[in-house]
Amino acid sequence: MASGKAWFKVPSAIKFNLIGSLPRFVSGKDVILHIIGMIGVDGALYRSMEFCGEGVSSLSIEDRLTICNMAIEAGAKNGIFPVDKTTLSFEKGRAKHEPMIFTADEDAEYEAEYTVDLSALKPTVAFPHLPENTRTIDEVGDIKIDQVVIGSCTNGLYKDLAEAAEILKGRKVAKNIRAIIIPATPSIYLKCVETGLVKTFIEAGCIVSTPTCGPCLGGYMGVLAAGERCVSTTNRNFIGRMGDTKSEVYLASPSVAAASAIMGRIAGPEEVMK
Repeated sequence: MASGKAWFKVPSAIKFNLIGSLPRFVSGKDVILHIIGMIGVDGALYRSMEFCGEGVSSLSIEDRLTICNMAIEAGAKNGIFPVDKTTLSFEKGRAKHEPMIFTADEDAEYEAEYTVDLSALKPTVAFPHLPENTRTIDEVGDIKIDQVVIGSCTNGLYKDLAEAAEILKGRKVAKNIRAIIIPATPSIYLKCVETGLVKTFIEAGCIVSTPTCGPCLGGYMGVLAAGERCVSTTNRNFIGRMGDTKSEVYLASPSVAAASAIMGRIAGPEEVMK
């Protein structure tokens, strides 16, 4: 405060080589939960997580944003993807200036390198009370729930909500389940209104909120009581994160969250979309 300067350490990097492409109903949320389950919540502590490889081209910009959003849950300072046509297409019309494109040096050094086969991944759920406590959907078992939250900064983009709407369309949320939909921005909220997604959500028995952090940090709207369980597409499931310290938060993708809302328990989308 006195000098107007701040001290920052330049982080070292960890390289994640992505190969293959994602199966149906598997998204960027499943990728990052798999990685955090693999390296732990301190596996990239104060490091940069660099994602590269031929598998990157198969990931949507929404998948990449979700992965980078949750890099901090592995302790990282940031998550970085290389710039490609998908990036430039998303950036077009959003920035006022021509983008400056940076690439990794050919002789860049990495503290560690991992290979992740996207085609081998399954829908993944992080159990309480850490994002690293992951299980694939076939390992979950019968976990009854009370609430589902779909949205937030992590998975509130239009593609995320459209994936949830695909599963909810023509179906009903299970009795006694609170299902809350939270678009990430006003423009995404408006697009959901214009394309009929909001209608789909309401007809399924969901509550559609204006953009807010709300239940993600236990602020308001969907705050959990003691003993309640929630499947959430948010980014953290620490003790008391969404309410009472005796509540439980399970992190999952929009597809898993939507399927769980219908079944009243943690469920995969393939179970609903048979």
